[in-house]
Amino acid sequence: MKILFVKPPHTIDNVIIPRIPLGIAYISAYLSEYSSHESKIIDMSFGGITTDKLFDEIELFEPDIIAFSAMTPAINKVYELAKSIKYLNPNILLIVG
Repeated sequence: MKILFVKPPHTIDNVIIPRIPLGIAYISAYLSEYSSHESKIIDMSFGGITTDKLFDEIELFEPDIIAFSAMTPAINKVYELAKSIKYLNPNILLIVG
């Protein structure tokens, strides 16, 4: 099973606040060490990852699950991404936490 962890950009007044996504990093490392699942992390706060680049990565990686790590200020962005992802591929399981 392929799992893609996504951390959407955390913004305050349209300024991106970078934060290291330790929670999903720990989960991804655990999966790599103790399971046969393949995982990948995309942090949209770094590296200029736009929505289009995220969708390109989704098409290349072909995940079974996409798990979003989001705080309250980012929830609207997660909702927009989730709607678009479900439009592209309704079979991908989406998780938000």
